[in-house]
Amino acid sequence: MLLSSSVDEGFVHLINSAPPSLEPILRLKQFLVLDSGGQPELLEMMPVFLRGASKFVYVLKLHESLDKRATIRYFKDGKLVWEYPAYLTNEGTLRLCVRTMRSLNNKNPDIPPTKMMFLATHRDLVAEKQLPGVLDTLHKRLREILLPQFREQLIYCDTKQDDFVFTLNAAKPEKEDRECAESIRECLSKEGQGGREVKVPLRWYALYQKLLEVANERGKKVLPRELCQKVAESMEMDGESCGEALNFFDGLNMLFYFPDILPQLVFMEPQMLLDKVSELVEETYHMRQGKKGQAVPGEKLRFRDHGEVTEKFLGEFESHYEPPLFTPKELVTLLKGLLVFAEMSEDVYFMPCLLQVVAWEVVEEHRVSGRKALALHFPDSSPLMGTFCSTVAYLLSPENSHPCPWRVAQKKEGAPKCLHRNVIKFTVSDYAGAVSLIDHFTHFELHLCTHPKKAAQLWKLAHDAVFAGLKKAGKTIGYTNNTPVPAIVCPAHPRPAKPHPATVDKDRVWTCSIDSEKFGDVDEDSIPWLTLCTSTSAESATSSLSSSSSAVPPTPQPPLSVSTAPASSTTATTTTNIPVSQSVSTSSTTASVSTAPHPVSSSPVIECSSTSSTTATAAIPLSSTASTTPGDVVCRPTLPELLRLEIPEGIATSYTTFGIFLLNDETGDKVNIIEDEHRGNPKRISRSILGEWLRGKGLPVTWETLVKALRDTKLFALADKVQAAKL
Repeated sequence: MLLSSSVDEGFVHLINSAPPSLEPILRLKQFLVLDSGGQPELLEMMPVFLRGASKFVYVLKLHESLDKRATIRYFKDGKLVWEYPAYLTNEGTLRLCVRTMRSLNNKNPDIPPTKMMFLATHRDLVAEKQLPGVLDTLHKRLREILLPQFREQLIYCDTKQDDFVFTLNAAKPEKEDRECAESIRECLSKEGQGGREVKVPLRWYALYQKLLEVANERGKKVLPRELCQKVAESMEMDGESCGEALNFFDGLNMLFYFPDILPQLVFMEPQMLLDKVSELVEETYHMRQGKKGQAVPGEKLRFRDHGEVTEKFLGEFESHYEPPLFTPKELVTLLKGLLVFAEMSEDVYFMPCLLQVVAWEVVEEHRVSGRKALALHFPDSSPLMGTFCSTVAYLLSPENSHPCPWRVAQKKEGAPKCLHRNVIKFTVSDYAGAVSLIDHFTHFELHLCTHPKKAAQLWKLAHDAVFAGLKKAGKTIGYTNNTPVPAIVCPAHPRPAKPHPATVDKDRVWTCSIDSEKFGDVDEDSIPWLTLCTSTSAESATSSLSSSSSAVPPTPQPPLSVSTAPASSTTATTTTNIPVSQSVSTSSTTASVSTAPHPVSSSPVIECSSTSSTTATAAIPLSSTASTTPGDVVCRPTLPELLRLEIPEGIATSYTTFGIFLLNDETGDKVNIIEDEHRGNPKRISRSILGEWLRGKGLPVTWETLVKALRDTKLFALADKVQAAKL
């Protein structure tokens, strides 16, 4: 035991006598093997704790189809305690492992991607020809799932890189099995097979070894940070160097150290924290496999069905605690800081990853019209592991500064309305209705059900809160890039097909995320919330919403005063009052007032656009008819009006000439860029040209300009149609 900071002469002399060189004086290979047992909940949580992984070994049985549900077995002291079928098939578990592997890669983009090894047991069944063709079938199916995306990450059985499934008998190994096991050991230890070589300062490595020695002497897996400091001082290291060393080894998974959450403790054995989570997972499975009709106490019932725990309940799982250093209190502090727990009320904590995944049919019941849903599309891939559960924990944690508290929606009797791993229904304080957050494992969806007068505010608030949660979740877990973009549910595959997102470009054209050849105009019903969620004034809108903790509707605004000046005068002014509608609409229109002379008319102009107002609550009724009478309101063209007049279709055959004129593009470079961007698709090119013009990238945005451009392009019939409708 180290009770003082006296210098350890032996270690210090060894370090000081080492030659001053940057070349390694010793090479060591260290393996940390973690077994998830195929439990989805542990795979979900691994990226929360682990800083990375070099290899994933997927073990399966040759005689079990990938379509079959895996069997999860629990052993204690080498004896089988219980077993039950997993809710995922073997293929589903494999895909989950791939997501976990990809998530861990995201945390360390500067190191080589994780390698994958496939190990199949019961080789004798193939050798004895009891299952002819089963190995070939397995290889074919795995290739369909993994290739070509993961070709470079697979560990192959031969140099030809044809086979990547190692087969052996584990229970009764024969000569071939022992040879295969040796081959596996070589592959796992070979450099270039996912291993990571790291240069460790000699003094740091000596500190790590000394800490292990102290932990073994004390029979502990957790050391107080103060003791670690004393050990460091005995090796002539100051506090700052000690902290740097602990963070360094934490990054290598050699120990766990959480200076921002639990700075007083150092976990010398990383497995113990995963084992604590595993205990809770095991207990939920065990309780769910209990006899039907068996009475379950209230606290355990809430744990089984709702993922709720208390410190007292956590204390019943005695293993892996090391009082007085590491008790249920410290575990709660740690898991809250890692967004694994959310504090629901005093001494009641919610663990989202313990919830059960429900079938698609159940999720469908909690979706509203797909057109009105906000889809969160992750451009690089599907959502990384832990993101959904951590975001939910963030939303429900009272310390997070939302304008309004989020709660799980409750029935009259107090039970949750919808609380599952992949779909949760929330209520937001001061807003009638509910918000549903859905994890499709390929994308997220946000559904809103509320009074139309509250819809605009609630869409903005829900969007901002969820994105804040996603940002916090990514930062807490350590992901480098996990930010989705607002999208819509793809209209190309309507119900009952399982949904997927469609991205929306600046011209309000949606494109299927699966098949880029499928695209179309965004439905008018989607534009209100899409505008609110992608508004360029998002920061000011968020500030406006955050300024009121009760989120009450805004007070009525005074009439909008428009000051006008004749083109030939800078002093004479008149004022026109335009009443502002007090009704809240999901489609808000902003108005920017211009008092400068207009290029066509000297009348005052209120420029209308489809971007949202910062308060998202007031709609200003504007006439769409131009007038030359001073003081009248003139509305400039907008994309929805151009779509109603079928302008994109009308100019599709002459978009080059039309675009050069409208965008004032003498060299034709702007049109060429748009043409390349949309792969020569006439309709999308036409839409994009009009969109650039509406954003002020060409001639003045007026109906007169459009009519002139159409006539110069010899589209006389379309020009007459626009003139009759607008001029």
